[in-house]
Amino acid sequence: MERDGLIRPQVLLHQQGPKAASIVISQSNAMASLAWALCVSVTALLIILFSIRYKQTLPSPGVLESSIPPLEFVSPANARVAEVFVVEGQDIAKGDVLAVLSKEVINGAGYNAEEASIAQLALQASLLEKERKLSEQIFLANRNQLKARISLLEEKLDRLNESVALGAARLKVSGANLKSLSQLLENSSVSKLQHDQQQLHYLDAAQNANNVELNKLEAESKLADYRLEKNKAQLEYFNTRATYDQQLGQIQHKIESLENSHLIRIVSNGDGIVTGMAIRKGMAVTANQYLFEVNRPNGALMVTLFVPSNIVGKLYTEQPLRLSFDGFPVNEYGYYNATISEIGGTPLDPRETPLPLQNPNQSVFKVTAELEQNYVDGPDTHPLRNGYGLTAHFVTENLSLLEFVLKPLISLRAKNQ
Repeated sequence: MERDGLIRPQVLLHQQGPKAASIVISQSNAMASLAWALCVSVTALLIILFSIRYKQTLPSPGVLESSIPPLEFVSPANARVAEVFVVEGQDIAKGDVLAVLSKEVINGAGYNAEEASIAQLALQASLLEKERKLSEQIFLANRNQLKARISLLEEKLDRLNESVALGAARLKVSGANLKSLSQLLENSSVSKLQHDQQQLHYLDAAQNANNVELNKLEAESKLADYRLEKNKAQLEYFNTRATYDQQLGQIQHKIESLENSHLIRIVSNGDGIVTGMAIRKGMAVTANQYLFEVNRPNGALMVTLFVPSNIVGKLYTEQPLRLSFDGFPVNEYGYYNATISEIGGTPLDPRETPLPLQNPNQSVFKVTAELEQNYVDGPDTHPLRNGYGLTAHFVTENLSLLEFVLKPLISLRAKNQ
């Protein structure tokens, strides 16, 4: 019994030993698997964080311009803007008046002597114009009256000509009858009374023919007088109208001279579209101050941008851009690609650029880019036109997602150092 008791614990130990080792081995394998899975997960996460890119962009306003140089209009003198006749995006033709500037000087009493003179001349012109129209109405009334008289006389002459022809025929027949009776009278074939009656009939026909001829001559004379009176009245009217036109022309010349003495018309010297405008009615302008810019047609479209100085240093030629065009929503028409072709090296005064800028006190640089396509495509297709406004999106930083997440920490560390 004692032997069995001594041996039994050893057997129990022998039976429990492999089971405990198996448990230890299983725990070790589980830890290794977990470590391996964690390593793979971290590696996959790092790959994802490095592969996903975050592009930080900054917007900049721009406009489409023709490769043909635009027409620029500046103020020829110190003046005030009296009128503006165009808006941005408007098509204009050569000779169109874009604006009127005024150099008028108001006296101490608050009156403009030139404007008073112009108003007086305009009143004179208005009165002369009324007189001219009245003269024309009188002439037309007299001419119509004379035309009616002439028409009546012409109709009367037609009837008199018929009467003359008829009277001449009757006189001829009566004369022939009288001649026949005279021959018969010589042969005593007819009585003296019959002959005398025929002779009286002939004389009466001759008298009627003469009266008709006299009436015809009188009508012809009166018709000639009416026609002469008509021509004379027409000549007088033409002379009167020429006099009125001359007087009106002289007054208009004086008005224009007075207007030109203080008004300056800004006239377009070519066709195009207004893409820049830096004035409004009532504002004061100085000599050589920028007023308008007009892009001309038939040139290749280029993207013109005015980029702030804090962005231009991050740009380079051949850099891709993403464009969105005004009037074409991005959710319908999307973005369009362009490539920077030229970066200006001279800073510009933002107040002299045709585009509104967020910070008018920060200098800007002109940047030119080439379009990838000359149309926008969405629900429908539209060709791009000279003068269209746009927004360019510059990629200023191209970071991985990990760099983007760690960027605040790196910036904070750099500040502490």
